[in-house]
Amino acid sequence: HLPRPARQPPQPRSRKFGLAKALINLVVLQINLGRPQEGLAVTEEALRLWRPLAADNPAFRPDLARALSACSVCRRSLGHWQKALDAAEEAVRRWRPLAADNPAFEPDLAHALDVLAACMNTLEQQLETSAIAEESVRRWRSLAAVNSIFQADLARALSNLAITEHNRSRYQEALASAEESVGLLQPVATGNHDIQNDLANTLLGLSDYLGHAGRRDESLTAKRDAVRIFGALAHAEPDLYQETYQRTLAELRRTDDLREDHWTSEQ
Repeated sequence: HLPRPARQPPQPRSRKFGLAKALINLVVLQINLGRPQEGLAVTEEALRLWRPLAADNPAFRPDLARALSACSVCRRSLGHWQKALDAAEEAVRRWRPLAADNPAFEPDLAHALDVLAACMNTLEQQLETSAIAEESVRRWRSLAAVNSIFQADLARALSNLAITEHNRSRYQEALASAEESVGLLQPVATGNHDIQNDLANTLLGLSDYLGHAGRRDESLTAKRDAVRIFGALAHAEPDLYQETYQRTLAELRRTDDLREDHWTSEQ
């Protein structure tokens, strides 16, 4: 038999708290770097630490809820659809009473609703998704009316709602939501790569919705604008955006029959 490992001394709660905080920061970094597998491993360790902490002390419940949303994002990126949905639903359940007691948690609840709506969209739970996406937009709209810092969050929620509406064959509503989202993102996108990425993806969705409405020229313009943004992002951060740029550029060439040197010269 192998010798038993020596028992570790009990770990103080303060050390667990510090480690759990550090793990969540690492998860965010892994997600931003497009490394969901590494992020998931870190998230699951963070959840293992946060659950007993939150059970002992309600002050840690927001941290557990944030870890659940991060876990959902990682799982969805890896194609673990049902597990992603389970984590997102638990996050929303945990945020609702917290936000009801403390309005400072309203943005966290709205973000958790965004994550849940994205999971439901993937699993094509259309009616449930619509209600969640609409609630998210309502909450972000209220927050943005008080503080413009939430404008980009409202735009992202509108983009999610547009996808939901399009999936339900509500094409005019999808188009209106996407147009509003683009209008909100454009003024705040300069100098912010994350928002520029959101804008480019929303423009791609808008292009589809315009095409479905028979507005072919506007559809092509929106797609060109998206590719230009991805090109600039790929030039600045090739590890993050080069693959997306090449994919969207290829799609645009199929649509527009453009020469490669025309687009590469505009990067």
